[in-house]
Amino acid sequence: LGIKLSHPPQSSSANQLSVFAVNCLMDPGGHKFSTRVHPFQLRGADVGVLGARELGAMLGGDAGLIAEFVELHGQPENILVFRGGVSESQFAQVMASEVQALRTVVAELSNNKAQGQWQPKLTVVVCQRRTGARFFPPPEGAGAHERHHNFHAGLVVDAEIVNAQLFDFYLLSTPGLQGTSRPAYYHVLLDEAGYSADALQRTTFNLCFGYSRCSKAVGCVTPIYYAEAAAQRVRLLNAHLFDGRGSDTMSVSSATTAAT
Repeated sequence: LGIKLSHPPQSSSANQLSVFAVNCLMDPGGHKFSTRVHPFQLRGADVGVLGARELGAMLGGDAGLIAEFVELHGQPENILVFRGGVSESQFAQVMASEVQALRTVVAELSNNKAQGQWQPKLTVVVCQRRTGARFFPPPEGAGAHERHHNFHAGLVVDAEIVNAQLFDFYLLSTPGLQGTSRPAYYHVLLDEAGYSADALQRTTFNLCFGYSRCSKAVGCVTPIYYAEAAAQRVRLLNAHLFDGRGSDTMSVSSATTAAT
């Protein structure tokens, strides 16, 4: 799953809508994503709580993303969630509201199915792209790009400069074609599946490939990129709702995107 909350520009009017976008990988090949979006108006400090309510509406029910996946492939043993656009001060909110919304959706689907109790293991990873960290190889260092003097894509830094008590790491997933490469910073908030550091880092790196708008790896995992693209498309196709004159709330709408 990829989850992204897109806010209006700071220069926009006070009553403009934000867009909550969620997508789910629907095929083993890693190319087809199904997406749900929900425009709504933020209200002060209730951002996390409101997001949890919208998340439950898009994932749960017969038309939700998890129900769609279960219908196609059966009940998964693990659910890996990548959350974008979250600061460190909001980690507790994500755990208290959005993770709980995921558990509630799973419990409702389990009660509606005849296969028995379903308790998938959740793994929640926050991706932060706006980080000030930069990595430079030594002049004669191995792994450096000969022309641009950046590390090759796939560099992982998970020691020395990361939090000693938490599971976090920097990943340089894209080659720097010009200037200095900028890594993404990943924080593992929950890991019930018990991934090893190497396994989760490799999975994260692999998910940076396959974005249909780019022939190379991108700066963070593809599910977050598609969720962000879906939110931007909602703004473009429904400009009358985002010019400051639309209503405060809007019912859930959905869209499906497929990377081919």
